[in-house]
Amino acid sequence: MIDSLLRSLGIGQDVLTRLDRAQLLWARPGWLVAGLVLLPLAAAWIVFRHKRSLPYIPAVWRWTLSACRVLVLLVLIVVLGGPMLRVEETSKQKPVLAVILDESASMRLPLGSLSDIELPRIGYAQGRIELPVNGEKSKLDAEARRAISAQTRLAAIETILAHKKEETLDRWSEWFDVRAYRVAATVRSVAWDGKAVTPLTGPITEETDLGAAIERAIDDAAGRRLAGVVLASDGRWTTGVDPMTLVGRLSARTGEQKSVKPTPILAVAAGPMSEPVDVAVADVIAPAQATQGDRVTVLATVDSSGFDGRLVHVKLQDAAGKVLDDKPLTLSSKERQHVQLVFPADVPGETALTVAVDAAPEEVVKDNNQRNLTIDVEKLRKRVLYLEGWPRWDFRFLDFALRRDTGLDMKIVVEAPLLAAGILPPEIPARAGLPRDMEGFAEYHTVILGDISPVLLPPRLQEALARAVREKGTGLIIQAGVSGMPREFLAGPLGSLLPVRMASSPAAGLEAQAFAPFRMKVTANGAIHPVFQLYESATENRAIWSRMPEFYWAAAASEALPAATVLARVEGPGVDRPLIVESYAGRGRVLFVGMDSTYRWRRNIGSQLFYRFWGQAVRHVARDPNRDEKQSWMEVYPRRVRQGEQVSIELYAVDSDGKPVIATSATLQIAGGKNAEKVEMARTPQPGQFRGTWQPGEPGQYRLTYTDPRGQTLTALVVVAGTGRELRSPGVDREFLGSLADATGGRMVEMWDMIEAARGLREEPIQVTHPYESDLWDNWFTLFLLVGLYCTDLGIRRLMGLN
Repeated sequence: MIDSLLRSLGIGQDVLTRLDRAQLLWARPGWLVAGLVLLPLAAAWIVFRHKRSLPYIPAVWRWTLSACRVLVLLVLIVVLGGPMLRVEETSKQKPVLAVILDESASMRLPLGSLSDIELPRIGYAQGRIELPVNGEKSKLDAEARRAISAQTRLAAIETILAHKKEETLDRWSEWFDVRAYRVAATVRSVAWDGKAVTPLTGPITEETDLGAAIERAIDDAAGRRLAGVVLASDGRWTTGVDPMTLVGRLSARTGEQKSVKPTPILAVAAGPMSEPVDVAVADVIAPAQATQGDRVTVLATVDSSGFDGRLVHVKLQDAAGKVLDDKPLTLSSKERQHVQLVFPADVPGETALTVAVDAAPEEVVKDNNQRNLTIDVEKLRKRVLYLEGWPRWDFRFLDFALRRDTGLDMKIVVEAPLLAAGILPPEIPARAGLPRDMEGFAEYHTVILGDISPVLLPPRLQEALARAVREKGTGLIIQAGVSGMPREFLAGPLGSLLPVRMASSPAAGLEAQAFAPFRMKVTANGAIHPVFQLYESATENRAIWSRMPEFYWAAAASEALPAATVLARVEGPGVDRPLIVESYAGRGRVLFVGMDSTYRWRRNIGSQLFYRFWGQAVRHVARDPNRDEKQSWMEVYPRRVRQGEQVSIELYAVDSDGKPVIATSATLQIAGGKNAEKVEMARTPQPGQFRGTWQPGEPGQYRLTYTDPRGQTLTALVVVAGTGRELRSPGVDREFLGSLADATGGRMVEMWDMIEAARGLREEPIQVTHPYESDLWDNWFTLFLLVGLYCTDLGIRRLMGLN
C-alpha cells in the first residue's frame, strides 16, 4: 500500500526499489535558501497587515487567515526549490569493439599464388598444421596448399576466426561488447554471441562502402567507449564516403579522466602479400559524339602486374566483335601505360565499342580485361559561331581545339583586332561578317559568346540572337570573362537568356586569394549530364571532374533560376555559388560557364578533358534540325549507365492540336527487369516541358516509353551494366589500409597475425554511474495542499463577511 501511495506521488520504480539509498536533494537550492530567509519577514508583514485591517474579527480566525497565507508561500518556496529523491548506482561497462568483415565481390576472389612464407602461416592460423620450429620446414602437403590457395579471401578470414574461436570470439566477448558487421554495397549488422559469427548469406555485390561500415560502428556506439575497430578487408572501397575522412570521428573516452584518444583501427589485409598476376583496361576516354567520316581517338589506360616484358595486343572492337584497331603493347608494372586507338566513324548512329586486352590463362580476374564505351556518330557537321573579345588563355586553346574538330564548321570572330585596326565601332559587326537578323543566327547550330562587349554585339543583334534561340532552337554558350561578359549585357536582350541571377556588386566577378583558390564541384545532376559525360558511372564522372585544378576567378552568379539545372558549383572560403548552369530559353538551350580558366584542365592529363568538355557542350546545346515544335520529343541521358546510377529524362509533349501540354505532370512507362515501372515527370516553367530522373535496379536493357495525347509514341533504350569497379584492381590495397590504421593509432596486420594483434586492443571496463531521480513536488498532493489552503482562506472570509 505504501508503494502504491509513493508511486501515485510520482516516485519512479527505479527509485522505489532503491529507496533505502535515496537522498533528498534540491534542484535549485539557492532559491530555496533565499525563500526561507525571506519567509519570516513575509510572515510578519502578513500578520501585521491582518491585525491592522481585521481588528473586528475573532483572533482565532485572524491567525488562521495569516497561517493560510504563510503556508501557501512556504509551499511555493518548496516547489521553487525543486525537491527530489536521487539514487546513484555504479556498474562496470564493457567498451565496444566493432568487427567489420568485407563480403564484396573482390573478397570472393581466391587467395591464389601464395609464397612459402604465407602458406604455412595461414595453414597454422587455420589449424591445418603445427607452426614449424627450429628451422624445420612446413609439413603442409600439396593438397592442403591447393586448398588454401583455392580459398576465397573472405573464407580464409572466417576459417581463422572459427579455428581460433577461444582467442577471438570467446575472448573478445569477455572483454568487449562486440558489434559485428558485414559490408558490401550496404552495411548489415550480424549476430555475435561469442560462439560464431553469422555465416555468409546474400548475393555477391560489386560495390564496397567501407566508409558506411565505419560510420555505422561509430553511430551504434554513441555514448559508449569505442575501444577499437577490427576491419578485415582487401581495402577496395568503391562507393560512399572516403573512410579517411572519418578519422576525426573516431574517439574514445578513457575512464574517469575524461581524456580523449583516437579509436585504433586494426586493419587486417585479407589477401596475398604480392600483387596477383593481372592485366586490366583501367580507363578509356573518348568523345561521346563524332561526325560521320571522323577518325576518333580512343585513349585506353592499361594496368598490369606479374607480366613485365610480355607483349599483348590492345584491341578496339565493335558490338559484333570486329577488330577496328589493334596496337601492340609491352607490359610494365612500374607505371600506367596509355594506348591510342582510332575509331573510324563511318556509319551514323549510336555505336557500341569495346577496348579489350586478351586474357592470360594465369589471370585470377578476367572480367577487367575490357571496357565498353558508346560513341554517337552524327551525319552532319555542326555550324558554330564563336565570338571572343580578346585572345585570353581559354580562347587560345579553345580556338585550336574547335578548329581541329572535324565535326564542326567554325566561324571565329575576335573583337580586339578589329578595334586595333581602327574600324569604327558601329561598323565592326558588318566588317566581321556577323549575321544581321534572326534567320542569319538560326543558320548556326551553336553560338558561343566569349568575353565580348556590346561593340561587337550591339542591342539589335542581341535581340536577333535571342529570337533565334527562343524561336528557332539555336544553342547558346555564354562564357564569363573579366572584361564585361555578362555584366555589360544584363540590361539587354541577352540578359533575359541567362540561367542565373548575377550579384548586384559592381565588380566583374569573384577573385580568390592566392593561398585559397577556388575549386569546381560537379553536382549530382552534372555527373549524369552529357556535358560532363566521361564514363557510364556518374560516381566516376563526378570524381574526375571535381579533381580539376584550382582557379582564381569566377563570375558573380548569386543563384540559378528556378527552371535551370546547376551542373557545377564554385567552392572556396565563404564561397558556394553556381558555376556551370544550363536551362531552356524557348526552344533553345543556354549553357552558362562562369569561369575563364578551363584551359587549366589540360594539366596532368593533357588536352583530353578540356577538348571533351567543350566538344560535348557545343554538340549538346546545338539546334536539332529534326526537332519540330509541333511534335513531341524525349531525351534520355546517359543511355548506358552503371547499376544504381541515375538516368535523367527530358520530355516535350504536345496535345492533339500541336500545342504544348498544360498538365502538371507526365508519366513514362518503363519495361525491362523484373517488373514494369512508372516515372512521374514534373513540369518545368517552359510550356510543355517535363523533367525527371529514374534509378534503375538490376542490370539489363530497359525501354522507356511515352505516348502523347495525339497518339505519338516516343521510346528510348537504356542499357544498365554492373559497375565493374570492384574487380578492376584485384590486388590488396595495403597502402590504403596502412594509412587508415596509422591515422587512428592502429596498425595493419596480415590475416595470420590478426589474433596476436587483437590482444593489444584490450581495455578494462569503466565505472559508469547511473542516476535515478524522481521529483517530489510535481504531483497531486502539492496541488491538493494549495487548493485546500486557498479554500480555507476563502471560507473564513465568507463566514466573516469579508470581501
